[in-house]
Amino acid sequence: MERSLIVPTSLKDIKLHQYLEFEKLPETLSDFDRAIQTISIFCEINTHEIKKIPYKTLEEILNNIKEALSDDPGLIRAFELNGIKYGFIPNLDEITTAEFIDIDNYQKERDNLYKIMSVLYRPIKQDDGKYYTIEAYNGKINEDFQEIPMAYVKGAMVFFCNLGSDLVNYILKSLTEENPKDSQMREFQRSVKNGDGTALFTDLLTETYSKLMLWYASLYTRHYCGKVMYSTYKKFKNQN
Repeated sequence: MERSLIVPTSLKDIKLHQYLEFEKLPETLSDFDRAIQTISIFCEINTHEIKKIPYKTLEEILNNIKEALSDDPGLIRAFELNGIKYGFIPNLDEITTAEFIDIDNYQKERDNLYKIMSVLYRPIKQDDGKYYTIEAYNGKINEDFQEIPMAYVKGAMVFFCNLGSDLVNYILKSLTEENPKDSQMREFQRSVKNGDGTALFTDLLTETYSKLMLWYASLYTRHYCGKVMYSTYKKFKNQN
């Protein structure tokens, strides 16, 4: 009995956990074994069945996967998963210190990417078609986000990383604004205005942004499936 093969044609067809599994393929694999493992991961088919596929068809599948990985969807502000609609943080000018600190902690491991997405995307509370609000951040990790399409992940990471120094300025601005309801925060604000800790906090934000940029670059430069792509990646790695 023949089995139909579903080949991804865009990042919407590739799940986050599949991409991370692909990222973990050993560099010591031969080109042929890498191609087999790549198809096995993204098409969800065992390697024994893949070896029955005509070689010409194998090349076509690899080319489709390559094009899918090169997809550039842009920021997707809202999406639905398991019956729940999620929205990207509507205004990054108002990102909280807790949100940024958690992103800083999570970006140290690639397997934590779904945790970063749990910070950036949260359930939508109200949506009038033009503007929406999301639930307040409570530090909860959304395990379901391991199944989200890479289109949502790439778009969010590119958008977030491209903010650069603007994000640093946004957070510093929010920390130095007066908050009469919180005496402890006012005390911290006074220390910031006096120069105590300002450099340290700025360094933290700048370092986090730099790490995310390097991590993002590494995450999306390994778009190889066959010999040409793999050799290109090795050249890129040696040069950089």
